[in-house]
Amino acid sequence: TISAASGSFLSRIHPGIKIVLLTGGVWVCFIYHGLLKERIWKTKFDGESYQWAGPLTSSMLLFSCIGAFLGDFFADKKLEKQNKTSEEKEKKQVPKAKLPLYFLLILAFFNISSQLCGESALKYVPFPVQVMFKCCKAVPVAIVGAIGGTIKSKNQIINAMLIAAGLVLFNWDIWGFKPKGAEAEKATDNMGYILLCGALISDGILGFFEDIASFKYEVSVFYLMKWMTLFSGILGTIFSFQDFGPTIAFITKHEEIFPMIINFILLGGIGQLFIYLTLNEFGALLVAITTTTRKFVTIILSVLGLAGVSNQKGFTNLKWFAFIWVML
Repeated sequence: TISAASGSFLSRIHPGIKIVLLTGGVWVCFIYHGLLKERIWKTKFDGESYQWAGPLTSSMLLFSCIGAFLGDFFADKKLEKQNKTSEEKEKKQVPKAKLPLYFLLILAFFNISSQLCGESALKYVPFPVQVMFKCCKAVPVAIVGAIGGTIKSKNQIINAMLIAAGLVLFNWDIWGFKPKGAEAEKATDNMGYILLCGALISDGILGFFEDIASFKYEVSVFYLMKWMTLFSGILGTIFSFQDFGPTIAFITKHEEIFPMIINFILLGGIGQLFIYLTLNEFGALLVAITTTTRKFVTIILSVLGLAGVSNQKGFTNLKWFAFIWVML
């Protein structure tokens, strides 16, 4: 079902072209978004490093919320115009679908918990390990969706499993990453793995409820996006409130990081729009596959020396095999 807020433009496009446009938007925004995140976290600013994930995530979500509120406002105006110009106003009036408050809070909780758990895990495990777990994101979405009945296609579930397996295989050599000293403690800290597992579980449950919102309640993409990002941003702000002071102090002290953070928030917000459009048109499983393959593209660029966000270098035979596997 295509909501009114998606606009008649998307409804006239061939599904294959639509997938390319929407997933391409996610990839373009979040590939550069990922590069910015790495620069923000890894760059030394007069010997100091930025280390607070919560304020950036909350700011990005609240920026997305503003855009969604504007989009929903204009979509409502269009809907009102359609209802007023209908020949049989009482019969053809299109009601606006809404979600119960508890449902929105569930979506917001699992959305922010997924993001904060994934980012917070970097305090305990090295970045490559986080990448490995993110590669499996489509698996819990497929499993929970299959159990809950929102994903009924066996081919979709099998494809998600195969893609996840290919991504893990591509990054297999990171398990040979053996840091020393203080880093070794971080790499082996169980808290990091608990947080990453929490992020995957949250992704699975979130995907299930997103499918219900899009295909059972049939809410518009902007309606879902505005309330989900608003509540997620508020919850994220509450959970990480103590980090806002140090973040502001760090930005004030190191002004060169400010443009990076602004671009990080802008690209993340625009990328969120493409994610919600994809969710509204094709469901949570394709969103999970798109975001994990986006990470795959980032890693490939890094391996080819074009991204500069990874220490992996060169294509081994195993990487070529995994690359062909995922592309097929």
